[in-house]
Amino acid sequence: MSKKEHRGRIQAQGEGLEASESWAQDEPLTAKKGLGLLRRLKKKISEADAAKREKQFHKAEGYINRASQVGGLDPHKKTFKKKDSDARVEIEILSGKAFVSFLVILILLFWIFKLKG
Repeated sequence: MSKKEHRGRIQAQGEGLEASESWAQDEPLTAKKGLGLLRRLKKKISEADAAKREKQFHKAEGYINRASQVGGLDPHKKTFKKKDSDARVEIEILSGKAFVSFLVILILLFWIFKLKG
């Protein structure tokens, strides 16, 4: 079985916490699904841990929304760290593309099928 082209994870870490939500799929992750993973991660951790990272979750949400407006993001890592603490939220795009708008996926599919035809 081959690796999926588009892979990554969103993590809440630091102060003894390590929790994550990941994706591995054939098509780019949409911003909508990325925001869903971020929300699921926030619900997965304790209320106290989520409260410690409230600002970082909010910044990560804005980052995903902005990424969708510019066609998504290529592989890289972005950390949203709490000041004076190691509590953080991280987004890691390991391969492929993430946080695209649905319209970008439709355009890519149209372009691919046009090239094949």
